[in-house]
Amino acid sequence: MSLAAEAKRYAAVSKVLEFTGERVRAHLQQGAAAKSQKTVAAALGISPQYLNDILHGRRPITRELVERIIELSGSPRHDDERV
Repeated sequence: MSLAAEAKRYAAVSKVLEFTGERVRAHLQQGAAAKSQKTVAAALGISPQYLNDILHGRRPITRELVERIIELSGSPRHDDERV
């Protein structure tokens, strides 16, 4: 893969992760606005650093974790919604 193609792919992946972080942040603000990241991370069973990395688009997120976030936020679950 050429350097230009790798850069393009990296930019696309970064954009997806950033979007995911924004969606996760929105869900958490609905149900856990007053809670610290440390408290939310403990409730999700992940480290605060991992949660912070997700929120800032630096780490990927699993479907299982998405489901726990939706559950924690108290948001209605929509099977057709993609987070």
